[in-house]
Amino acid sequence: MSQLITPSIKTLVQRVLNAAETGTADGKYDDVSIFAGVRSAKEDALMKETQDEFFDKACWAPAFKWFTEHGFTLPLSMLVIYDSFFHSGGIHPFLRNKFAEPVPAKGGDEKNWIRQYTKARHEWLAGHSERILRKTIYRTNCYLSEIERDNWHLAALPISMNGIAVDLPAALRKRPGASEEPPAVSHLITPPIKTLVQRVLNAAETGTADGKYHDISIFADGKGGTRQITYGKSQTTEQGHLGKLIRMYCEKGGAFAAQFGAYLPLIGTKPLVDDSHFKNLLVRAAKEDPLMKEAQDEFFDKVYWTPAFKWFTEHGFTLPLSMLIIYDSFIHSGSILPFLRKSFGESVPAEGGDEKKWIGQYANARHEWLAGHSKPILRKTIYRTNCYLGEIERKNWHLTALPIRMNGIAVHLPPALREGPGAIV
Repeated sequence: MSQLITPSIKTLVQRVLNAAETGTADGKYDDVSIFAGVRSAKEDALMKETQDEFFDKACWAPAFKWFTEHGFTLPLSMLVIYDSFFHSGGIHPFLRNKFAEPVPAKGGDEKNWIRQYTKARHEWLAGHSERILRKTIYRTNCYLSEIERDNWHLAALPISMNGIAVDLPAALRKRPGASEEPPAVSHLITPPIKTLVQRVLNAAETGTADGKYHDISIFADGKGGTRQITYGKSQTTEQGHLGKLIRMYCEKGGAFAAQFGAYLPLIGTKPLVDDSHFKNLLVRAAKEDPLMKEAQDEFFDKVYWTPAFKWFTEHGFTLPLSMLIIYDSFIHSGSILPFLRKSFGESVPAEGGDEKKWIGQYANARHEWLAGHSKPILRKTIYRTNCYLGEIERKNWHLTALPIRMNGIAVHLPPALREGPGAIV
């Protein structure tokens, strides 16, 4: 399930369709119309249960499958698509052929597609030869109105459908989806996309997409400009999380655990940047012991990917390029820096902002900050933001246009996954 299509949003969408079909948001289970079929259940609770399961299986499930497979992410998009499945049995190809915008999965703009599709469907219904269908333009009038008021997250309630002011049930009125935990993974951030994002960051940090697990660099980027070790496939720092990585390795019973043991209390408290024995241990462990590679994979996932993905989902982001840019900020800067967020006006998607605009403005702000930084070492890292601004420019929001050029490296997926990002899940 998309992290934006929470159970509360699903309830809201279904209530809007109930109002469209039966004139009440709760739905009339006993409603009988000769043109709409039978929904009769006044006396037996099992009929209500059966109807809920039936409409979920026959209408919601195929609509949501189409929504996800074609790269849609926004609640209003799901409402428009679900209505088409409910009212028309699907997304009609002849309506799709009336406009040029591709679906998001093929590089199109989601809002433009939904807007153009809704207009095409409205014109089709309004001019239909059957009077009963002409009368249903109250449905598309509703959706055009929600598009007009930019209610893409269905956060502005009530929604007026068929003369009914549709709200969530009282227990869910805090805000659609606000009290619910995001799911473990966005449907667009598939395992191959995660692999691709991490390979781009490996290239940024170590000059190879596979990552140099044994790589050591010395930079004067520690506290007060002090020199420190940076280590591993995505480079963690001596004064940052290196101690945590070495502890994880030792807890796995690594071949060099005993020798690292004496250093554990010192990492991050006493400078080890000139300790050749310690640095040699780091290199040997990564080159000779598979457990160090295993520890690094788990460490970078836990310490960087997980908090970056949590921020991404909680703030309403959905697109792979957005995840790449956000993940880079967590790897390179530790987080999404608040002062950069304050330097531009666009809100995050969870607060009604436009995802692509926010990412574009944030990437520009970060580029300008790095380019003008007082530290030469940070000024040199604008190759990172140059890469992201280039991907934004070519509208590679789904990271389907490969390779991605980072730090002079043409980054692809590994051969086994090159059928296309997301093709193997």
